[in-house]
Amino acid sequence: MKYIKIFLLSLVLLSCSNLTKNDNVFDSNKLKGKYKVDLTPFVAEAVKAEEGDDGWDELGKGLAGLALSSVEIKLSFYQNNKGIMEMGGGLIDFANAFSDEPVEKIQEFTYKVENDSILYMKENGEAEFEKWAIVRKFSENYDYLQFLIIEEGEDKVYFNLSKITE
Repeated sequence: MKYIKIFLLSLVLLSCSNLTKNDNVFDSNKLKGKYKVDLTPFVAEAVKAEEGDDGWDELGKGLAGLALSSVEIKLSFYQNNKGIMEMGGGLIDFANAFSDEPVEKIQEFTYKVENDSILYMKENGEAEFEKWAIVRKFSENYDYLQFLIIEEGEDKVYFNLSKITE
């Protein structure tokens, strides 16, 4: 009888631990790798027609969407909570051709993940981390992620990321 009680107690404890396990908890150690950023949701939000837009507004938004869709961004996350953002493509190259201060194509950053899914980042040289995004994973191997970008304390738009390399 004693062994049956121990077995049942063990079974209950194991069942409870599986119920409290949250599959959406983000493990920043598994974030390591290089990701291609899909800007499609951002571009769609930027070109969305609003009430009162005339033909010129719509044309301007269409041209802005075309320019934004030419931007390529890759994010690399490393073991020591360091990372690199690589930016390129038509709009970045065009801006650099006519600018007195060219856009940095490679930016280093430091990151940390808190509260299971909030990504904080700071560029090298900055003193404090800023809340940058809420991270959502779509698979256990972190091949596909979604970053809900936060600006001025509010979530604005999301980016989809797909892992290119480990």
